[in-house]
Amino acid sequence: MLNNELYVLSQQESEEIHRILLALTQEILLLEQPILANNDILADLDVIGAKAQYGNITSGFVGQIKEERTINLYQARHPLIEPNVVVPNSFYLDEEKRLIIITGPNAGGKTVAMKTVGLLVYMHQCGIPLPTSRPAELSYFDHIYADIGDSQSLMDNLSTFAGHISNLASIVKQVTSRDLV
Repeated sequence: MLNNELYVLSQQESEEIHRILLALTQEILLLEQPILANNDILADLDVIGAKAQYGNITSGFVGQIKEERTINLYQARHPLIEPNVVVPNSFYLDEEKRLIIITGPNAGGKTVAMKTVGLLVYMHQCGIPLPTSRPAELSYFDHIYADIGDSQSLMDNLSTFAGHISNLASIVKQVTSRDLV
């Protein structure tokens, strides 16, 4: 008899829990749009906070957006290399000076320098503070193209040089004056 009574009370408790949860769910559904909008706002604030925190950690600056074609990075540091190891580089390009040629021995930092420019331009377009010694001045680029790394393919009988030429030919077909290569 006590077992039956315990079973009935347990069932009633489960039914009451179900009823309460159903009522709460229906109340929340009435507020679905404001709750989802609030979640979006919280996500935006979280992203802004993360960017600010990153800027503080890297002693970075939010870059200035320029209408004219400009890349002005002063003592830019690659963000993935330890600050006490990375060698800062400065870059200045504009409508008249649109090309940089970097030469030097193997392991001389050429690829790191190119990756730094591309990565910082992309970070700037995402509103992330840049690891530079003063605020950068950068224009907006519609597309960012890169050909970095070993493109050698033995199966396609493609040397590293030929692989890069093939990639650059593909980029040249699509690039405009509003892009960064």
